[in-house]
Amino acid sequence: MKNMDKTDIVNAILQLKQENNLFKDYFFPICSAFFTSLLGAFIAYKTVTHQEKKLEEKNKLHISNRWIIDIQGILTSLIALKVNYHGSLSSDPYKRAMQVPSFLMTAQHMEKDISEITFILPTSKSESGNGWVQITRVEALVKNYNLLLTMLDKRNELDFSVKQELVKASSDNSYAQLNSEDIKKLSSKIDLVNLIDLTERSILMIDSLILECVDFLEEFPKVIEKTVKLNKVKNSVKLIKFDFSDQKSAEFLKLSPIGDYEKIAKLFGESAEGIKKRYGMQLG
Repeated sequence: MKNMDKTDIVNAILQLKQENNLFKDYFFPICSAFFTSLLGAFIAYKTVTHQEKKLEEKNKLHISNRWIIDIQGILTSLIALKVNYHGSLSSDPYKRAMQVPSFLMTAQHMEKDISEITFILPTSKSESGNGWVQITRVEALVKNYNLLLTMLDKRNELDFSVKQELVKASSDNSYAQLNSEDIKKLSSKIDLVNLIDLTERSILMIDSLILECVDFLEEFPKVIEKTVKLNKVKNSVKLIKFDFSDQKSAEFLKLSPIGDYEKIAKLFGESAEGIKKRYGMQLG
């Protein structure tokens, strides 16, 4: 009985010995290693892709902020120009030409690559509600600012020429107290007409560009919030925003008083309606 018990125990142990299994012994370890490597590669790919997308959104935000800062710089330059005559303009075109001084031109023409912000272009008509998604409007703002600087350079030349002529011709070597008739008599008509024309254009264009810059600075960030995935870069870069609701800002958003179109028309030999159309369209 004891021998039988030993034999049974040995047989039971031998039966516990696992039989060779080709799948379990060979294929499973290989497949396991393969799928582990594949999973690692997939995780690495997703990580790299995530980082690339994060970097892409970060670059978009950097570009957007640079545009916002540059347009804010244009606005600052425009307000600095307007300070020279704000609150002192009369309606008389001759006096207005005298009241607007030569400008110290420290501002530089702005060269911007509009293709930088093509990512804001709408993909459908339903996304084109905000006017600043049309990059042609942004481009027009920059071009008109550069045009204004060129215009002011030319006006400075005429302003110096006409006022120098008036100083020499006036009895007290001053043009500040001259009336319209004296200004007409003592200055070159061609230069005076051109000076008045550029003065009116400059006043209107400065107002128009100030309003356009403010609109850009208020509305463009809203475009960026819809086109850039800010949640991917919220801890590294912030979107720049401006608020123009304060009283100081409101003061310079007021349009300058318009000139007497009847007098300008008479000087230019044109109709008042033609003159209104010439200057009024700049604010359209």
